Amino acid sequence: MSEQFGSEGQVILPVYLVVDTSASLAGEIDSINEAVAAFFRSLLLNPSMADIVRVGLIAFSGDARIIKPLSLVGDGRSAPRLVTGGTTNYSAAFTLVREVIPSDVASLKVRGLRVFRPVMLFLTDGAPADPLWQTALDELRKPEFRERPTIVAIGFGSADPAIIREIGSGNGGAFMISDAISVGEAIASIGSALPSMVQATLLSSRSPSHASSGSIPAHWMELG
Repeated sequence: MSEQFGSEGQVILPVYLVVDTSASLAGEIDSINEAVAAFFRSLLLNPSMADIVRVGLIAFSGDARIIKPLSLVGDGRSAPRLVTGGTTNYSAAFTLVREVIPSDVASLKVRGLRVFRPVMLFLTDGAPADPLWQTALDELRKPEFRERPTIVAIGFGSADPAIIREIGSGNGGAFMISDAISVGEAIASIGSALPSMVQATLLSSRSPSHASSGSIPAHWMELG
């Protein structure tokens, strides 16, 4: 973790970008990597965002893996490359996020930083292959879990709108990207839209308890 992670008293918004990399996306991995890089570049180009937002990148398929620990935005051109393979295990993603948030928040606070409620941006193109995913989701957003994240769920491709709505219910948000565009185009739109969503969350409240949709592309549908 960089010594320049923040100065004492600074406000920090932890953001976890959780990306489906299951085998169904094998033909779209270049689009996924470009969207992730675009997300990092967009944050970097906004100095006020780059100072406040700290981003962690998690990929999930049959299991979940920390690709980039929570850290400074850095240079989007050097964003880690993702690879595809395996099934779509939502439980692994939710469980890993639940495990890393407490230590990440504690690490920030020990430096004297003020920490907003984390935001989890959950991106998937398919339905969960694991039957216990709701149990893992419930553990992640239990009221007793003080650092529980605000969850924004974004589905595309073969994702189930009802499941996306359930994941993003409450104080977060849920969106489906129209199948009128290609999966590659949908993924590209994610890279361009996510920074504005993070910024809207940040600006809507200096102690955010919910995520604002920000500027959403026309082919995205917000799920009520």
